[in-house]
Amino acid sequence: MTAVQVDLRLGPFDAPWPDVRDTVHAAVDAGFAGIWTPGHVVGRVFGANRVLECWTAPTAVAVSTADVVVGPSRRCGARGRRRVSCRPIRRRRS
Repeated sequence: MTAVQVDLRLGPFDAPWPDVRDTVHAAVDAGFAGIWTPGHVVGRVFGANRVLECWTAPTAVAVSTADVVVGPSRRCGARGRRRVSCRPIRRRRS
């Protein structure tokens, strides 16, 4: 039987990098298999004044931990259908 792996979609809105980094480390310690950040560059999309940039944030997450899958995610709402699209920028190290 294969174990279920759970990822975390991290929303770094209006948050300074040290808080995001600490959240990532807590998620890894809690056993999450992946960390995904939003693929948006405008915080207003989520009601925030700012957001960590959509490529810089997952890159910084990847540098700060080596034990999880990391990448940007985006939610597509075209034609009323919602789905999440994720492609890792770094896969978990074995």
